[in-house]
Amino acid sequence: MFGISRQALYQGMQRAIYRKEELSKIKPLILEKRMKMSRLGTRKLHHLLGDKFKEMGIKLGRDALFSYLRDVPSQNKLNKSKNLELFL
Repeated sequence: MFGISRQALYQGMQRAIYRKEELSKIKPLILEKRMKMSRLGTRKLHHLLGDKFKEMGIKLGRDALFSYLRDVPSQNKLNKSKNLELFL
């Protein structure tokens, strides 16, 4: 089926489910840090939460955290300048 085996298909689905469960555990940690320090960047966030990730047994690198935070809706509302509307 589509060039991959049935086993590979189910393993990929299982991996995706496991990863989603892992990432749901870290969301409250991220929100807690961001409430205290709203302008905290992803690199520093990864540095500050790295020990907690290890304690929880979650392997999450900086690039994976960037990808995860890109998919999560932001809490910040961007203020757009009126001057920018002219160029858009």
